[in-house]
Formats: sequence, C-alpha cells, structure tokens
Amino acid sequence: MERSNNLGRLHSRLWRFHDERKWTELKKTTCLFLEDLGYSKTKAKLASPEILDTFKEADFAYVNQTKDKVAEDLHYYRMFLAFSKAYKILGVDTASIKYKIGWIKASRHKNYSSVILNLFLEYITLFGIAKLPTAIKALQVSVNDVYPAHSRHDWKALQKALAKYWKILDFSYKHRKVLPVQF
Repeated sequence: MERSNNLGRLHSRLWRFHDERKWTELKKTTCLFLEDLGYSKTKAKLASPEILDTFKEADFAYVNQTKDKVAEDLHYYRMFLAFSKAYKILGVDTASIKYKIGWIKASRHKNYSSVILNLFLEYITLFGIAKLPTAIKALQVSVNDVYPAHSRHDWKALQKALAKYWKILDFSYKHRKVLPVQF
C-alpha cells in the first residue's frame, strides 16, 4: 500500500506542476516517479526530459486546436516522438502511445466517449486481454475518480485517486516493466 500511495503522490505532483507550469519541478518529479516505478536512475534521468516535452507539446497542441489544425496535429506528432523516445529509453513497448495521444487529444477536445475508448485501448494494449479485469478497474478509477479530481484541481483527492489507480496496477504488474502512466 505504501508504494501505491507514493506513486499516487508523485503522479499527482506531475499534473500539478504541469498545470502550474513549474517545469523544473516537473522534470525532477518525473525522474523520481520513474525511479519509484523501478527504472534505473540513469534511465529515469534520460527519459524525464522527453516526458517533459510531451507535456509541453500537449499544451502547444491545445493552443492551436481552434486556430490551426495542421499545427495542432504537428504538436501531437512531436508528442508521439517524445513518448516514443522515452519509452525506448525505458525499454517499454511503444504500441500503446497512439492511444495515449488519442485520449489526451480527445480530452482537450472534450470528446469524452473517445477519451474512454482510447484509455481502454491503451490499457488493453499494455496489459493484454488476459488482464481485462485490471484494465476495466483502471479505466473505472481513471474516469470516475482521477479525471474529476484533476479537472477540479483538487490535488488531495487526485493523490488519493491515483494511489487507488496505482494499487490496481501495482498488484498486477509487480514484475513487469510497463508505463501505464497518464502523463
């Protein structure tokens, strides 16, 4: 339980630092978060700037979503490249990235059915069909607890929701390196 609480704390800090545009703190927390997930200090240090870039590219895409569709898509493509580089550094399968980008984009466009679909596809890609109950539980917590708390900027509730999320994932993935993270 302690591990899921710490992951929930660090994960909620990632989103808070992103929302507050505290880039240095975000990069440091990303490194700690990755280390807590079990990645080496070296890999975490190499991957964290790439993950920081994904946050920034999501913001650039958001700014362009009503102005310039081509520019918006370019930023999502750059986000895809940054996630790909980070996942490769960490040794994580990159197949789920397209779904991660899909739900991030859908969330920014307030297309909630697409958010749910892309989250589900991301989880199935990461966990496999054999872990369908885990994917469904993670999806339920993401939709019912994590998303509302983050939308309200209720950092305490978000930390609690993310601890619940990580308890579900940690139980199923103690010995497997995955990055089912909602950056």
